[in-house]
Amino acid sequence: MAAQMQFFAGKQLAAGYEVDALAAKLNAIGVVDGEPESMAVDDDEELVAGRIKVKTLSGGVIDVDVEPTDLVGRIKERVEEQVGIPTEQQRLVFAGKLLADGKTVRESNVTAGTVIHLVLALRGGGRL
Repeated sequence: MAAQMQFFAGKQLAAGYEVDALAAKLNAIGVVDGEPESMAVDDDEELVAGRIKVKTLSGGVIDVDVEPTDLVGRIKERVEEQVGIPTEQQRLVFAGKLLADGKTVRESNVTAGTVIHLVLALRGGGRL
């Protein structure tokens, strides 16, 4: 009997991996048909709303609803509301770049389903 190969979103799955379980996990994080869900659009093809995930270094995930016009600083405020980390101690990283507090979600190319990484600012900085 030949071994059966399973594929999802054009990629071969490891032996013994359940396609339904993978699909459920991907759907839970906003990935449909192998691609992240996009934000809802109105008649002007304007991005209007979405949910992003902020991942902590400890592996925790914080869901944050955003509007394209929200500032990155507002994302930090929502993280503080949910987990209590002061905004001034937060650094948000997306696509390998630090997100600037004064830029909007749209300007930062953040869309629904995006995973942003939360790191804490280092304290100190005094001379040795």
